[in-house]
Amino acid sequence: MKKIIFLLLIVITFSCEEVVDIPLDTAPPRLVVEADILWRKNTTGQAQQIKLTLTTGFYDAVVPPATGANVQIVNGNNQVFTFVEEVGTGIYKCDNFVPAINQDYTLQIVYNGQSYSATEKLLASPAVGNVLQETVGGFSGDVFQLTFFYPDNVNETNYYLHKFTSSNKPLPRLFANRDEFFNGNMMFGIYRDPDLEIGQAVKFSLISITAKDYAFMRQFISLSATAGGNPFNPPAGILKGNVKNTTVEANFPLGYFRLSEWDEKVHVVQ
Repeated sequence: MKKIIFLLLIVITFSCEEVVDIPLDTAPPRLVVEADILWRKNTTGQAQQIKLTLTTGFYDAVVPPATGANVQIVNGNNQVFTFVEEVGTGIYKCDNFVPAINQDYTLQIVYNGQSYSATEKLLASPAVGNVLQETVGGFSGDVFQLTFFYPDNVNETNYYLHKFTSSNKPLPRLFANRDEFFNGNMMFGIYRDPDLEIGQAVKFSLISITAKDYAFMRQFISLSATAGGNPFNPPAGILKGNVKNTTVEANFPLGYFRLSEWDEKVHVVQ
């Protein structure tokens, strides 16, 4: 009996090494809008870009660009900023954008015979101040911890997006924060990584966002962390952004349109 069980385990082990492609239903492609209009402090903010892509099947390795769209942004003074595509890329650029704090801007996209629109306000962001480097205990021993500080405005309810870009990681780390318990005080973003070593750099980007964008990013970050690319653990539902299809409401796009001043600080681990 023991020999039979052993043989069965061998058969199961080797059979599990076979790659199996599970047929999955693929929905019609939707437009994906990456429209981050970010005005870095002490710059003109004139150079901006918007990226349009399409959703695709789970097993498809290439994300198709949404080419041939008409893309523009209109400010509160009816000034039109046209974004021109780099042919065949789905990347639309503008070199004469005029950013203005607290002004409303409307994104307008016409793609494949349908119109898309979103309106947001361009928000101000505080400047990133000091960085505190510490060595703290972790599961694998002592690790470096970096704390980036910035001041919060006491007269407003503020929401922030933290973006940590490390030279030893292929993708940035995102965190959505708000001033609920720190209104008017010094706020901070913390980055801790057991793989971080002396000489490596971490860039902290601070972006002010709206309350709706804060809720969107919290869900987006949560879904990104839990799904993990596992087809048997998909998100509970489609995460809608603030861009609407004004031609066919049910064919809503994915992604978000935000405008913000932003600041950043780079720290090299010592």
